[in-house]
Amino acid sequence: MSEEIKVDAVVANRGIAGMRSAASVMPTKFAKEIKGENALDAVHEYNEIKHDYESLLTQFEKVFHEHLQAAGEAVEKYRVTDQHVANGIRMKS
Repeated sequence: MSEEIKVDAVVANRGIAGMRSAASVMPTKFAKEIKGENALDAVHEYNEIKHDYESLLTQFEKVFHEHLQAAGEAVEKYRVTDQHVANGIRMKS
């Protein structure tokens, strides 16, 4: 078992970019709200569920983008650290 951490920054960033583009086309709207003078309980419940669903989707999208940003920053930090370590090893050789 290797104790080396192997991260290919190009592959990781490509995956992050793919997730970002997939998230941008994710539908955040549910069906249309039922309007009018309809006073059925089911209509009111439907509209409440619709609003709750859209709110949750918006929150998910925000958190998802924050995590993608953090993942991108972590990959870059890893790449920089890896480069510093490699330079240090070369200097000692």
